[in-house]
Amino acid sequence: DAETVSRPGAVREALSRRQAAPMVGDGAANAEVSGSGRTSGERDRADAETVSGTVGTAERSISADVPPGLWQFARKKLREAYFHAARASVRDLELNPRPPRDEDRLAADPPDPEPGVLRALSAIRDLAREPGLAYDASPSADDDDETREEPGVPSKKKTADGVEAMKTTERTNAKRRRKATRASTVCAWFDASTKAAARLARADWRAATALLLEDDASFRAAEDETAEDETSSRSRRAVLAHLERAAESERRAKWRTETITGRHSDLRRRAGQPEADSRKSFFGAPDEEKSDVFVKDKSDVAERAWRSATGVSADSKDAAHALAYAEAAEETGRKPWVTEALRWCHDFAVYFLQGGGAAELAVKAERRRFFEAFGKRMTDAEITATRDKFLNGHLGMDGDPGLVPFARRGAPRVLSGEEKEKELSNKPRAHLLDVGSCWDYFRAFTSDSNSAYEVVALDLEPRTPNVFKCDFLELNIGDESSAMKTEKTNAATTFLSSYPANRASVVVMSLVLSYLPDPSMRGEMVRRARKVLLDDGRGVLLIVTPHSTDRSYSNANRTNALAIWKENIESLGFERAAYERMRSVHCVAFRTVGRGPGVDVGCRAPELPIAFDAKEREKPPA
Repeated sequence: DAETVSRPGAVREALSRRQAAPMVGDGAANAEVSGSGRTSGERDRADAETVSGTVGTAERSISADVPPGLWQFARKKLREAYFHAARASVRDLELNPRPPRDEDRLAADPPDPEPGVLRALSAIRDLAREPGLAYDASPSADDDDETREEPGVPSKKKTADGVEAMKTTERTNAKRRRKATRASTVCAWFDASTKAAARLARADWRAATALLLEDDASFRAAEDETAEDETSSRSRRAVLAHLERAAESERRAKWRTETITGRHSDLRRRAGQPEADSRKSFFGAPDEEKSDVFVKDKSDVAERAWRSATGVSADSKDAAHALAYAEAAEETGRKPWVTEALRWCHDFAVYFLQGGGAAELAVKAERRRFFEAFGKRMTDAEITATRDKFLNGHLGMDGDPGLVPFARRGAPRVLSGEEKEKELSNKPRAHLLDVGSCWDYFRAFTSDSNSAYEVVALDLEPRTPNVFKCDFLELNIGDESSAMKTEKTNAATTFLSSYPANRASVVVMSLVLSYLPDPSMRGEMVRRARKVLLDDGRGVLLIVTPHSTDRSYSNANRTNALAIWKENIESLGFERAAYERMRSVHCVAFRTVGRGPGVDVGCRAPELPIAFDAKEREKPPA
């Protein structure tokens, strides 16, 4: 290494090689610089120290089995994965409020992973050469000195005999094929292994640090051969453990995908199966036969398919599938693309409740109506007066009834300053009803006494004790003066049996509507959400649904499902207040409009179709 660095321009060339890979693709070089608080001079000195110890190693690591281009590509991928995982760890701390851990502090200022990257690549290359892993490296009888000839040229000892010359040519060609197979197999194994290692490192900051940074000082090169052997052995063990975790992670991801998509497809297919013409349709029953409980007609196909998914049916196979789905849904719910959407819901709820959002959205609606009525815009003074009216009235936290109603409040009355302060101190907090909560994401934001809301989480198969077991389609919605009722069956499960109307300030449905097998059932979920939400602009419905709802990931196959959703949801007494397209999901906010539990749509809720409804209900070919 010292000789390498002492050559003229060696350090400069090595620095160029080191910086070339991070400048491509993921922008890891920028992440490396932005994540570090070091000055430019400190970084330059650190770079020189790193290169002085790794340039020679890097040059020695590339062999004929692994072409330099493949080596540099794998190096770039590992570095990109490392810095991406660091940024994702910092972002995860922002999305999930929790005490910071040691790895979080390390992610905020990630050290250079170059020594660990070279060790990992060297270990993967050595593993690729091992017999039984990537190829058969056992010696062959044809690999002796007698067959070391030019390709296709027979041996001089056997040129007199044409048959022997042909056999010699065949042996030479066979040797060439074995060498080519060995090289291609080593390259293929090396390429596949480095990609698998990079995928896991990208998804898991702990795995990235364990592979590339763990006990880095103990790996520093020593001159004696025993220390080098020990370093190589430890690197190989670390890489093998990492690759085993990567394989298990990919198997788990495949299981999650098959469990979730298979369950969705099965429910939608079963919900659309034809029945006898004489069966009684739930949606066609007279209003007087209806109760507030949605599920009533046991012969309804969609209803029976849904009951199979709840885990309470007599079919043990369906119950097992429901439990497996809940487990897969929890793991998916902790993915960054889901937690980012849930954080959007939290931020919008705080804005709506404590940031004056309810009043601002009402002002926006008033300005729109004013322009439609008079053909001109409101003046600034008129806008300010309208905003103050809402903030001091029913869209203010201190208003009457306000964003959060008092329990069993009587007629409005004038209170003195002390009486008002005392009464406000006893005022309940806003309710955030998390339908399909699974792992209770929003609970982490309620530890502070000044938090914007109180969480009421419910799910078909709760994964945490704080989540109530409940089917929202069967939840009894009482009158406004009633109280929430729960029934505790055992230490781990509590049923939510009743919830009052006109009580919740926020209802969240994250990746819930797309799970329901029938468009009318999705509409019924929204209709019931309107009943439990506070009316007259004091409640907001937050919906998170995947891009597969309308196939918005493909311009060629995109549908107008979301436009239908907007029209039908607004027919229930809502007004769309916000929309944001995020990674893999749509996030939509609807504020309540009008007094009472929404528009009376009779016994049938409007349909909310998704792109895959028709596809799943097609009859399989005979």
